[in-house]
Amino acid sequence: MQGVRLVNAAAPRSDPVRALIAAILQRALEDLALGDPHRSRVLAWIDADGNESGPGSFLWCCEALALNADAVRSQYWQRARSIDQPRATAAAPTQAVQSPLGVERRDPPEPIRPNLDSSDSLTISSLTSEGIASARQRSQRTRGHAPKEGLVIQTAATPPPLTVLDIDASALSTGPDLIAEIYAGRLNVVLIRNALSPELAQSIVERVEAGEGAARLTHVADKFQIFTLGLALDTAESVDQYLQEAKLFQPVAEHILRDVPDGTWFFHKLLARAAAGRRVALPEHPDGPYNRLTIRRLPHGGRIPPHCEQEQLNRPAYDHIKSLIDTSCIISTYLTLRPPDRGGEVVISTLHWSDVQASVQPGERTFVDPFIDKYPSMTFLPGPGDCILFDGGRFFHRVNAVGGRTRWTLGGFLAESPSHEFVYFWA
Repeated sequence: MQGVRLVNAAAPRSDPVRALIAAILQRALEDLALGDPHRSRVLAWIDADGNESGPGSFLWCCEALALNADAVRSQYWQRARSIDQPRATAAAPTQAVQSPLGVERRDPPEPIRPNLDSSDSLTISSLTSEGIASARQRSQRTRGHAPKEGLVIQTAATPPPLTVLDIDASALSTGPDLIAEIYAGRLNVVLIRNALSPELAQSIVERVEAGEGAARLTHVADKFQIFTLGLALDTAESVDQYLQEAKLFQPVAEHILRDVPDGTWFFHKLLARAAAGRRVALPEHPDGPYNRLTIRRLPHGGRIPPHCEQEQLNRPAYDHIKSLIDTSCIISTYLTLRPPDRGGEVVISTLHWSDVQASVQPGERTFVDPFIDKYPSMTFLPGPGDCILFDGGRFFHRVNAVGGRTRWTLGGFLAESPSHEFVYFWA
């Protein structure tokens, strides 16, 4: 598997509600390692006098997944005791603790966990009886004893630092609002499998490599070998330049994506399903519409240095869009058309925008290279036709150097309107 799954391969991606509840339980387990206040909140949440069963409560999550709450609670306490630090004492809550996930996480600058791949990430096993039996067998082999009844949680020595939901595109329409979950911090990364068929993805690559759209190719950065078809707002010198290029690129993009369902509106339609049917709109300036998407090209040696999207808001080209969106979060998204032979992974760090924003100068990128590797991170490499959404506004991220053939992606950014009634997507 490329990338990292929250729920293992046997878990039903077709039921996104259950997958999201599983993500909540996993995130709570991971937060035990973060120290107070996260640790105390989790332990208060799982105890909650044993009676609280409203939506979002620990008992509610267990009941929704048909799990033995006492057995799961026991495993959380075992995990808490196993961590090499004083156990936090959970005071009786004065009011019902609905979820520990709304708390803003901050990891210390020291490396508390290494990078993870799919072989050592923490997983909540399949919710089917077959999956639980299989997980029990694995647990007996790796830990030397039989696990307790109920949910079998396989914990590596170091749990993953971000909350990830892996879901098939066919399940989006019936699921929760994933955009709202990212905004609230309950999810950090969403992997949408099969958003576009690999065959259609390859056909787009063949067209652009044959020269379609070459007249609109933008060389973004010589040092990093970053190219885009269509000018991205975050690299435009002004909104006037951006809108002029958007007008020229629109018919080119429509021709390149002529066989794709919904054409250049592909992302807007896909994201509306991810947002549980909320409207996803294209920003409109009095002088014209924004780009619907851009196509990014990273040739051999190309890479994208560490950055986060909140940096964009300081640039002159963003003066207009800032009046349209809730600027507290900007979500990054791209769909892989073709991965490279080597490298090209997106590495998402737990280094948070609020940790460094005081050092940012207007219009410039934050230079975090000297210390970003001290923070835990996760690495993803979506396959052809797979899409990734992540909180790229608040978490720093980079793309590793590409080796071999060129890496091609489609992408853009999204943010909620200030009223949160709908979502804007642009590129």
